Amino acid sequence: MVGGLNAPGYLGASAPMDVEGYTGGFPPVSVSGASPKGIVPIHYLIFIVKIGALAQRLEQGTHNALVPGSNPGCPTIIFIVRCPMELFLSLGQSEFLQGTSPYIVFIDECGDHSLDKIDPDFPLFLLCGVVVERKKYVDEIIKPINSFKLKYWDHEGVNLHSRDIRKAEGAFSILRNAGRRQGFVDDLTKLIADIPFQLFIVGIDKNKHKAKYEKDAKNPYELALTYLFERILYFLELNKVEHLPVIVEARGKNEDRELEVAFYKLLSQGTFYNSAARFKKLSCKLLFENKKRNIAGIQLADLCAYPSARHVLKPGQVNRAYEVVKNHIFSDGKVSGWKTFP
Repeated sequence: MVGGLNAPGYLGASAPMDVEGYTGGFPPVSVSGASPKGIVPIHYLIFIVKIGALAQRLEQGTHNALVPGSNPGCPTIIFIVRCPMELFLSLGQSEFLQGTSPYIVFIDECGDHSLDKIDPDFPLFLLCGVVVERKKYVDEIIKPINSFKLKYWDHEGVNLHSRDIRKAEGAFSILRNAGRRQGFVDDLTKLIADIPFQLFIVGIDKNKHKAKYEKDAKNPYELALTYLFERILYFLELNKVEHLPVIVEARGKNEDRELEVAFYKLLSQGTFYNSAARFKKLSCKLLFENKKRNIAGIQLADLCAYPSARHVLKPGQVNRAYEVVKNHIFSDGKVSGWKTFP
């Protein structure tokens, strides 16, 4: 629905104008364009609205073009409404209120997605999706995480960030004490083991990907996002769910915009193995949240991403964190939430 617009139905009266119930006009037409930078597809809704006596008769259903003198003509107003991709794709989909979806997915990444400069020590891009049940999120996820934090700090505002924990930096400088560190790791390991969530992991080996596809190699982020949501789609269909908020840690204006375009393109066009019709049944709102918001689900995704990435790079290396994380990976015997490519 496009709200907040008012167009005259005929002289002397006005009526709200939206996609489903405009007055004195014709169905809206959509066209596509691009932003000045050519990055963000922009869609426009065009409303053609007639006003005057003819418009009134058209609305009332009394107009007869065969009656002489009944078609004096009337002014026409054309409204062109700029429509962001998210809103454009949501038109025609069932609307849902925030706070009503049975599941929420939190997404985080590990590594960078550039194919131009590949780190020889970490030639991997990994995307991690943590799916939680909304009804369990507060009592079985947020509360245990906050209780864990309060065991080691005087408040729950500390953000559990994998890199800072490994480097014992910032709030985690307390881990420079070996005894303190061991107790912390033991407690964190148990915390992740006990928390209820389903895990979806996609890792892209950038060296192999670039070598195999050369100039046709796709952006690792978009590729990982595709594989991730093919599996999440299966999970949602299995559970007969269509509504899913997607919470992602904000990275930067341009990066977030690129992800938004790729995400809604995926929902509108589908993939090679999964039709657009299946994806279009979903109502997925993409939300970017700053790290400072201290969101438990994003922190959980971060804590799962790095040990998963280390396992992909060095599967034979002892990896205690991964041994816990792997038990949360979705699998129903047909489809696995784990994917490495190529």
